[in-house]
Order: sequence, then structure tokens, then C-alpha cells
Amino acid sequence: MPAQLFGAICIFDFMKSLSFPNEKKYLNHLGAKLREIRLSKSFTQAQLAIDANMEVSQISRIERGVLNTSVLTLLKIAVVLDVEISDFLPNYFSEDN
Repeated sequence: MPAQLFGAICIFDFMKSLSFPNEKKYLNHLGAKLREIRLSKSFTQAQLAIDANMEVSQISRIERGVLNTSVLTLLKIAVVLDVEISDFLPNYFSEDN
């Protein structure tokens, strides 16, 4: 095996080991909260995407918990929906988490 390939595999394995244990749970929570807030503000995915200068598919993937999006993207969405970015996030100190 070439050294470069071996190095890349080692880095990939290391990065996988750093994954957050409940990553999917938190992505699903974030998506559900985004959807709940979006609907409470009477936004469609299409309107939110237009106003936030995003693709509808990106909004959809975030809401379905498929996309681990950036903080800057969440900030753009929060500004459009007129909420705090923390409104999308679970309370990490509650007994439910």
C-alpha cells in the first residue's frame, strides 16, 4: 500500500473516531426545531431558501437531519426567521440529552 494512501486511511479512521456519539440525534433535533420555527413563522422551505440565499434542497436536508450544516448557515436562517441561533439547539444540560 502506498504511504500516501495509508496516511489518508489513518486520518480517515482517526476522524471517524472523533465523531460525536449522539450526532444523528442532535442533527434530527436541530432539523425538527428549524421546521417547527419555520412553520410557526409561516415560511415555506422555498421562501426561506430565497430569503436566506440558499437552495431549497439544503433547507430540506437540514430539516431531515441529513446535513450537518455550518454555524454561518444557521445564522443566516436565524436572521431570516427573526430568532436566536440557540433556538435551534437542544439544551445540552437537560436530563433528556
